[in-house]
Amino acid sequence: MLEHDPQPLAARCPDLPAGLSEVIARCLHKRAADRFGSAAEIVGALKATADATGSSSGTRWWRMHQVVVALLYIAAAVLAWQIKEWVETPLTVALFIGLGGVATVGAVLRGHLVFTDHMNHAHLTEERRRTRRGIVLIDFVLAAMLMLDAIATGGVRALPAVFALSLAVGVSLASVVLEPATTRAAFGDQA
Repeated sequence: MLEHDPQPLAARCPDLPAGLSEVIARCLHKRAADRFGSAAEIVGALKATADATGSSSGTRWWRMHQVVVALLYIAAAVLAWQIKEWVETPLTVALFIGLGGVATVGAVLRGHLVFTDHMNHAHLTEERRRTRRGIVLIDFVLAAMLMLDAIATGGVRALPAVFALSLAVGVSLASVVLEPATTRAAFGDQA
């Protein structure tokens, strides 16, 4: 290595963020003048790379959005179970089973996106694109079932009906208003 430059890291590790490859390559320069002047400069370069690859505040809000909506799915399934306990009809039992299934699939998909962002950020854009339609469909199916639960219990138990209706509206708005906004804030043009 005294006479030749090392093979670029990007050639051996194509999934490595370009900024990180550049920081490492600069650390390996033969001439001291071409390397970083201090550890603080390296830290600054690494922070800039992390911000550019998705560790920014915007992506934290996007990840938080995914987790919160997954928790809303769980709340919807729990509410459907409680409604089924209060007003047990074939409809409320079917809605509970359906909501449980849809909520599980939705939470798994959103969890997958958070995991991909954390563990394999380079593929997140493709995964978001691949799961987007399914997630929107899940959000609206879940909202429709919650509305049916609200209708089924409205005459008997008004407060749970209001909760079901509010949750339906909340999940729908999160899907068509909040999620596109947090996605644009986190990923800009990639959204």
